[in-house]
Amino acid sequence: MLSSLVLVPVLLFARLDSPVTDQAEALGKLALSRANEPRGAAALIRLHGLMDEVDDLNLLAEPYFTIAARGSTDANVRVLARMLLVDLERARGRSVRSQDIVRDLGFVQDWYVVGAFDNEGKGGCDTDFGPEAAPDLKTSYPAKGHEVGWRKLVAKSYDGSVDLSVPLRPSTEVVGYALVIYFLSLEFDGRVGVLDEFFLEPSRRCKGLGSWVLGRLKAELLSAGIRVLRLEVDERHREAANLYRRHGLQRETREVWSCIVESGVVDT
Repeated sequence: MLSSLVLVPVLLFARLDSPVTDQAEALGKLALSRANEPRGAAALIRLHGLMDEVDDLNLLAEPYFTIAARGSTDANVRVLARMLLVDLERARGRSVRSQDIVRDLGFVQDWYVVGAFDNEGKGGCDTDFGPEAAPDLKTSYPAKGHEVGWRKLVAKSYDGSVDLSVPLRPSTEVVGYALVIYFLSLEFDGRVGVLDEFFLEPSRRCKGLGSWVLGRLKAELLSAGIRVLRLEVDERHREAANLYRRHGLQRETREVWSCIVESGVVDT
């Protein structure tokens, strides 16, 4: 039963003509036509590769949802479609909805680790330090000069696996930033958020990270009671424009004017 998937809304936007849209529609139809056999997975994977290029993420969400909910779908293709839905919802910043789908997939979510133990020259692999023989989450063990106990991982599994580098080598690398400023607007009858700066390292772009950050940012704005987000985008940056369009931002007819204020005196 796909109870959580039934709640996924489909938003209708005007179709934007582009080669990427045509390709996504063609792959979506191909995936739907082959969903009842294993090779349907290939079309889904190719379709998912367009996530950072399409103007409308519903081009991916609609076939994913249909394939996941259809009774005649191949079992492995159904699981793949649901996992791709998780990735799509995470990219949109919908962490709660993605977790609902993950829960239905039945992946183990509670992980515990213990260590680290001395493994110089990999010699420690021949020693039973205790946890392997009789796991006890309340027990501590002698490690490298101190006692260690079991720790519950904060990281969640989205695909049945867990990244052990999270507790061993927490990532502190900064790969981008977003700066939002607030102001009170009479036009919108409340506070408005302006995305003043948004930057990602070039090597991290077109991998879903920008979409995830923007989705999380929108969620933070909503939690703060701010329902309007505005920004400026260079028309030459098509990838950025597509990203914002996928998140519901629309181009306004008004123009942005600016000047460097040097004096309050106006010549007439």
